[in-house]
Amino acid sequence: MSIREVAKQAGVSVASVSRVINNSGHVSEKLQQRIQAAIQQLNYIPNSAARALITRQTHIIGALIPSIAHSIYATFIEALQQRLNGAGYSLVIAIAGYDRKYEYEEARQLILAGAEALMLPGEMHNPALYRLLQARNIPYVLNSIFHPDSPHPCVGYDNKGAALRTTNYLLDLGHRRIATITGYCDKIDRFAERVDGIRESLQKRGCELPDSWILQRDFSIAEGREAFRYLMTQPTRPTAIVCGNDVLALGALLEAQRLGVQVPEEVSITGFDDLEWAAQMTPSLTTVHIPLATMGIRVADYLLGRLRGEAVPHATRIEVDLVLRESTGPCR
Repeated sequence: MSIREVAKQAGVSVASVSRVINNSGHVSEKLQQRIQAAIQQLNYIPNSAARALITRQTHIIGALIPSIAHSIYATFIEALQQRLNGAGYSLVIAIAGYDRKYEYEEARQLILAGAEALMLPGEMHNPALYRLLQARNIPYVLNSIFHPDSPHPCVGYDNKGAALRTTNYLLDLGHRRIATITGYCDKIDRFAERVDGIRESLQKRGCELPDSWILQRDFSIAEGREAFRYLMTQPTRPTAIVCGNDVLALGALLEAQRLGVQVPEEVSITGFDDLEWAAQMTPSLTTVHIPLATMGIRVADYLLGRLRGEAVPHATRIEVDLVLRESTGPCR
């Protein structure tokens, strides 16, 4: 099936069909409807490779994400894709894990596939990846962080500030022995910043965060359970635990129930992300709410603006909220 057959079916010129497919030039609404009807009747799919050679545009944007194992990225990616689709772009996703070398190779593949711009999670990436993007003049943006002084553009939130606010809340409830179950800080900068926020908040109140109470784990319910069980077997137990995300917090809550540890009477637990089920738990989870859909839209707007040659902000801050629920209470 070729564009000529579409033109013949619609009774128009090949140039008119081309203008409709590429959204270029003026074509009346009536003529557009006729051409679109012919495209559907013939099941015509434009040759994207040929079109890219002519226009030098693929209308593809790539997104690197660590995992699809948990729902943290679902709402964000859906909002990002809808915004891009509305502008005539397609989203291609690559799962990179937390291996910087593997992530670099996945980014190269996206670029080879024709990605005109990329989204990257956080700022901690292989320097070779940044060099590649800059050498090829490919627009990119970091998400889930807010570093206005960084040379890299970003759309995200203040991880350290959010953790500091959560810890201050627990301190105001009378807690002084506070631990954290988090991700691996040497691989994921967002979690390192959250630990920094916890530590700074405690130090300002004359308290400490012992290294033995910074439990770095993979993101799984089982790991959250194991970490909570470890903390509860220590001679001195924490009265509050700040978890790096809701998945680890869920593991902690489930293990508390198994061990008969009362939450929040004996220990308070907080999460981070505010996944859909966080409000449905018993007890419901105190956590940091991230407006994921808003972040997805802002990331799309930045990349689209760059591709159009528009002026766009270097750093966009997404505001987050501490949502207070049943899993936290005063220290006995």
